[in-house]
Amino acid sequence: MEDETNAKVFFPTSRQFVLEHMVNVLRELHHREMGPVIVFSFEMEMCTDLLRALVERLEAAEAAYRTTDEFASYAATIARNAAAAEAQRRQRLSTMKQKKLTKDEDGNVTRNERDMDMAEDAAGAGGGGEGIALIEGETVVPEVLPEFTFVVPNRAIDVEVVQRALQDCEEGGGGDNLLGRAIRRGLGLHHAGLKGKVRRQMEVLFRGRHCGVIFATETLALGVHSPCRAVVLAGDHVRLNTTQFRQMMGRAGRRGLDFLGHLVFLGISMKKITRLMTSGETIIKGNVQVDALTQLRVLQLHDYLQHRGRDAKQSDIIRRLLSLHNPDWESHITSMV
Repeated sequence: MEDETNAKVFFPTSRQFVLEHMVNVLRELHHREMGPVIVFSFEMEMCTDLLRALVERLEAAEAAYRTTDEFASYAATIARNAAAAEAQRRQRLSTMKQKKLTKDEDGNVTRNERDMDMAEDAAGAGGGGEGIALIEGETVVPEVLPEFTFVVPNRAIDVEVVQRALQDCEEGGGGDNLLGRAIRRGLGLHHAGLKGKVRRQMEVLFRGRHCGVIFATETLALGVHSPCRAVVLAGDHVRLNTTQFRQMMGRAGRRGLDFLGHLVFLGISMKKITRLMTSGETIIKGNVQVDALTQLRVLQLHDYLQHRGRDAKQSDIIRRLLSLHNPDWESHITSMV
């Protein structure tokens, strides 16, 4: 029994630890209304595994909930709402039919067929009734219960856009339709292994707040407009340096919407976290390869400006050439000056 218990305890910086505790981290962020969330990982396979694990956990939890008495009571309430709505629709249609009855020249009651068709259409659409209020509440059990999704409330995206994204992602999402299942639960995936059309659809869904969580590599942190409220760094990696960390961390906090962003480290040692948080910015140095042809062209430009009498421009070029600290250039330019 002791061996079985120890077998389920993973090292905090291991891959299994991240997979096991990711759902708890995301649930806590969702409960605190810290979404949308970007989960960064440097491995495409890890992003896919995290998405698959979360989708399967949500599907299993929903399947278990649908077998409970609480869901049975909820489904019964939905059925009663649907029956009441249908009864009101029929009553509305009957009332409208009575209003459309007319009399001909002989005094016989007739019906205007055109008005009857319009009445049936209006009743079927749920509008046009007078003095009859619709019952508030759901009439159909959702295909995916909202309690088992990460869809952001008050999303700013049309249903047609979501359906189009579903179609594109199902075509390029693999045999298990992982992307389609994920989108229905407000989850997304973004890495270089996906088709460009699929990545663009994921970006649209994330910016439109349909996908409350997206698993991505560092590609989403570079040059893609994808602001969020919280960032999760899932696992350590050799490429996780100060520059990448600051670039990913900068995604947290939406301009004009959030006063601050939130950052969560998962599966990263405290020593690495301290180094990332306290390290200074990386100094970027150029590594320009100066060949003989480049030197010749620069010297020709220098001689041209000298003969044209452009002293100000000439001195500026000389200053820039000397700043490159090339020994060959320094000796030649100094001799000319």
